[in-house]
Amino acid sequence: MTVKDLLIDKMPFDSLSTDATPCCHCPPDNSHADNKLATTEQMPEERLLLAHGGGGSAMQDLIERYIMPLYSHIEDKNGVSNARQVLNDTMLHDAAVIHPANPNPSTTSTRAVMTTDSYVIQPLFFPGGDIGTLSVIGTVNDLAMAGASPHHLALSLIIQEGLRFSTLEKILNSIRSACLATGLQLSTGDTKVIEQRSPQEEIYITTTGVGYAPTEHLLHPSRITVGDHIILTGDLGRHAVAVMNARLDTDNIKLSITSDCAPLHTVMNTLLCAGQPIHCARDLTRGGLAAALNELATATHHQFQIELEKLPVHPEVAAYCETLGLEPTYLANEGCCILFVPAEAVAETIHLLKTFKQCVHSTVIGKVLAADHAKPPVTQLTGWGIEVPLPTITGEQLPRIC
Repeated sequence: MTVKDLLIDKMPFDSLSTDATPCCHCPPDNSHADNKLATTEQMPEERLLLAHGGGGSAMQDLIERYIMPLYSHIEDKNGVSNARQVLNDTMLHDAAVIHPANPNPSTTSTRAVMTTDSYVIQPLFFPGGDIGTLSVIGTVNDLAMAGASPHHLALSLIIQEGLRFSTLEKILNSIRSACLATGLQLSTGDTKVIEQRSPQEEIYITTTGVGYAPTEHLLHPSRITVGDHIILTGDLGRHAVAVMNARLDTDNIKLSITSDCAPLHTVMNTLLCAGQPIHCARDLTRGGLAAALNELATATHHQFQIELEKLPVHPEVAAYCETLGLEPTYLANEGCCILFVPAEAVAETIHLLKTFKQCVHSTVIGKVLAADHAKPPVTQLTGWGIEVPLPTITGEQLPRIC
């Protein structure tokens, strides 16, 4: 099935009509209207696909066409109703800064930051974690990408009938342990049970996290500057490969790889408190490195260039991808991110990163260039020095990995 097959053209039927304007002496011919109605009824109605939640171009189209209009009535920081500005300030970042309605200069040195996310991963348990751990860590990391420390968590559970109580207990224990480890306080929640729709055990978790950040620590895509270096803090694709291998449950491929699911708030707090001038950070979840780079390059109107040979990939992940025809740059992580840092701060930033076990593979993978409209937003240099595009894909190589 092609992209053209997936994205149905929504041209209005009126624009396809060939009806002639009736003569003033003739009664209107309703047969054309009947034919038009019949044609309308025969056309397949556009429906959502898994690709629309995959972090690629289909998801971006969904946000632009349907979600973004919800923000059209919201005023930007200058009091102007500007949906695009609101989208750039909130939805295109992992977390949104909550601006007080009547800021008091004596109390605005700290900002509240909020994020929300849903988790539908299958299988519920995978090497290196489970859906409970993932739901907390994912929330913590989204707050960390804005420069915030985690404080409050709202937790919603939608449980499919038939889930074993022992399974639920394991997941809730993971949530409790992750909250204790990261300092998140479970403040409120909700639970619903739905009828059984799948033969396998299912639970869906939605979280909303609130954190706080000193104003000088706030990170945002708008701060990305030409000349910034792009640092990757870990090796690519670990989470996606661990989940995929657990889902396939095959005896033919034995891996020791576990998910890199781990909190990043301590890493980010260390960098920011040390005075490192981090401009922006983004964790590499759905769509992987390629999706993160393309989202930020498009939002900032810069061009990003990375070097393919500098991308750290574990040998088992590389072999797994080669066997199944996957690209590590499109695979999800849950414990590493990219940082945008001025050239003069790169050495000290990497030194600090490597003091953390999960960041020992930190390295510079590219840089930010001035926009070149003759080139795609993100390119990669091969080992031969050839510059090739690194585009987004329509969906994702592996659905339901978070």
